[in-house]
Amino acid sequence: MSEIRLRHLWPSDIAWIVDMRNKPENIEHLRNPLMATFETQERWFKKFQKDPNQHLFVIERLSGLVTPANGEPEWKRLGVGGMTNIEWFNRAGEMSLLMDFPKNTEWSVEGLKAITDYGHDTLNLHRLWVECYTDDRTELFQNAGFKIEGRKVEAVWRGGRYHDSVLLSRFQGDGVTDELGAARCKEAWEAAGERALAGGEAA
Repeated sequence: MSEIRLRHLWPSDIAWIVDMRNKPENIEHLRNPLMATFETQERWFKKFQKDPNQHLFVIERLSGLVTPANGEPEWKRLGVGGMTNIEWFNRAGEMSLLMDFPKNTEWSVEGLKAITDYGHDTLNLHRLWVECYTDDRTELFQNAGFKIEGRKVEAVWRGGRYHDSVLLSRFQGDGVTDELGAARCKEAWEAAGERALAGGEAA
């Protein structure tokens, strides 16, 4: 059994996400640095469920304990991550990652690799990209195989000073032929349209 798994977000995760998002060491990584409330995060959750261009998950790891009620292995929440702003025609998506411990640790790297694999292997996205505002965040994505594409100098204001915005990306390997990739892209694009027409089921 893998020690890392992805699961869908639940309404019971909202309060935990608010607490995690509002930590000073996490806000510095966010495009929107304003503090969140339960109400604003609840509105975001409802909107996210209807958006076929966002695939976000709770990242969990085995805790090494068992659940007393049923004896099943216990899973511990590590963070939230996935792809946003997905462009199905271009097979591209922006990475999103919010960890309960944002430092560049083994678990944060493994969690990032899990959502990156989902983007490439399950969604068949060719290009995954991310914008980073701190050195440790940039290093984390580099450790997961992302490479720097460019830098916007002094583009964001954080902690009383300007910081560079670093753009990184990672591309799908050559394991899928162009013909098969195009077919899978068409299927994913049509499925996304069907979800939107049906009222936007959760990803």
